[in-house]
Amino acid sequence: MNNMKRILFFFALLPYFAIAQSGDTTKDSISISLSDSVYYVNRWVAYEDGYELASKQPIGDSAQLVSYLTGKEVDAIRQHTYHAVQAMQKGRVIVEWQDVNTALKAVQLPGLDTLMQALFEGQFLGDAQVKIGTANFIPADVVKNAAGNLRLIFAGAGYRVILYADTMLRVVGYPAAGQNTDLYKVRERVFRNVENTFTLRLR
Repeated sequence: MNNMKRILFFFALLPYFAIAQSGDTTKDSISISLSDSVYYVNRWVAYEDGYELASKQPIGDSAQLVSYLTGKEVDAIRQHTYHAVQAMQKGRVIVEWQDVNTALKAVQLPGLDTLMQALFEGQFLGDAQVKIGTANFIPADVVKNAAGNLRLIFAGAGYRVILYADTMLRVVGYPAAGQNTDLYKVRERVFRNVENTFTLRLR
């Protein structure tokens, strides 16, 4: 790989480094420019912490540009479709988890709720922050009560937390009694529901 290719490869990876460092994007725009018969794809990204990133990627002639952008978007939609189909299996996955939980307890063994908490609670206990909708983050805590259950406390209320694994948890009784909110790991120490209306950030 020559120096120019190394440089272009580095700039192509910059958005991924920035996402890892700077959190959610607040703006992500793409434009096309032409210089000396070469088309460029320009991207500008702004992140929630104020970090901004601009990149300029040379593609080639018009045929290469169309092929590149078409292939890129087809791949993006295919990936999204795959994950959407997987999300459709949530009901089956949770029912199976609950069945295993019950089956273990029926033979006087610790249930999955106990086992998962024992495995992963150390990653969750402590100071946290919660963001509801587009509001600002507010202080929160994940604690263990006298009964041994995890509780998420924020805005003057407390909710039981069930750890399905280290990448998924359930906030029981939120937003109202009889309702639950499932949160998924979106990056290190950040969990969010599918509707993007509830974010838990562990400190």
